Amino acid sequence: MLEMRRIAAYIYKKAGRWKQSIALSKKDNMYKDCMETCSQSGDRELSEDLLVYFIEQVWFKPILLTDDMRLVIIQYYAP
Repeated sequence: MLEMRRIAAYIYKKAGRWKQSIALSKKDNMYKDCMETCSQSGDRELSEDLLVYFIEQVWFKPILLTDDMRLVIIQYYAP
């Protein structure tokens, strides 16, 4: 199934449908494919969106803690 989705992302990329290709690759955690597609697109805004995604979703993961009935959100680096 993963390889079929990867082929679909490749077809989107070849057709110039960069956002759809990157969206499929992100769902499957195929980060190298995301970066290659983004690079080939030459779209600065798409590159910035992907960078924000990596920072928020991949490298930093929130931890929710309770401290005196308060909800505290802490972010940490997850290699």
